[in-house]
Amino acid sequence: IYLLLMFGMFLFNSKDFSYRNMVIGPFIPYLIWIFIPLLRSPDAFTAFQKTISTVLFYAITPVWIMKALAEEKEHFLKGAVLTMTALLFYGLFMAVIWPESAYLMGRFRGVTGNPNSLGIICTVFFAMFTIINAHYKEMFARWEVAFIYAVILLSVVLSGSRNTIFAILIFYSFARF
Repeated sequence: IYLLLMFGMFLFNSKDFSYRNMVIGPFIPYLIWIFIPLLRSPDAFTAFQKTISTVLFYAITPVWIMKALAEEKEHFLKGAVLTMTALLFYGLFMAVIWPESAYLMGRFRGVTGNPNSLGIICTVFFAMFTIINAHYKEMFARWEVAFIYAVILLSVVLSGSRNTIFAILIFYSFARF
């Protein structure tokens, strides 16, 4: 429903969106391909809803992100960082109060449902936060920076994702250059 509302707002206010989605081009073959499994789906209606949701996500999200970056870049970036931190922190909080929901076969999965998904999210978030913090040094206080890195790194260590640990180490090492 949210994607439909975003799409409707885009259609009815298209003059407010100076940015056009240039990201979607490489995904067009994928977006065509995802309609093919609908022919064999046991629940075609639900599958169609999910397919339309995916198409709308790829079509609308970049436009809205570029609009937010153009109009209120610092506010948007800070909100994105705080949202990701809250999601990771909530996963850590769940590990304390309801461990069976936060762990999968002994590995921490947070709110993602899968330890490897958590690792991917932490890798991208670590890089994103490092870059944002380097460009906007005054956006976060020192204790906030320390807290955000602590939440990310604790999530990574608990997930046990070796790929994530090495990806973060490689990124951090090359970020110095």
